[in-house]
Amino acid sequence: MRYVVTGGTGFIGSRLVARLLTLPDTTDVRVLVRRGSLGRFERLAQGWDDRVQPLVGDLTAPDLGLTDASVADLGAIDHVVHCAAIYDVTSPEALQRAANVEGTSAVITLAGRLDATLHHVSSIAVAGTYRGVFTEDD
Repeated sequence: MRYVVTGGTGFIGSRLVARLLTLPDTTDVRVLVRRGSLGRFERLAQGWDDRVQPLVGDLTAPDLGLTDASVADLGAIDHVVHCAAIYDVTSPEALQRAANVEGTSAVITLAGRLDATLHHVSSIAVAGTYRGVFTEDD
């Protein structure tokens, strides 16, 4: 299986990448990472193997900052796992919208272009202050 992971340098995403590497059929994991975060990626990658490679882009940029050529270079991707988001509610609204709304939309578009299955990881914060029980039908 071949994966693209957003948020792969974050708390949950980095653990997901490590877990994917334990699966015998994982052949390639591309982690979307901002150019300014390549140092963090490199530090994390010391604990991973060479199946993990950076995919330089930006969740807040149009088309994730990816060119048609960089998307074509990905080849066949089976799964796109979207873990990236701005979780700090004190961040400027424009930044939150760029990452959490427009960035998520761009990830959905990328998964469609790649004909890959999309997995979206989110926080319970999307529910606001709802105090009830959520079910799969909500």
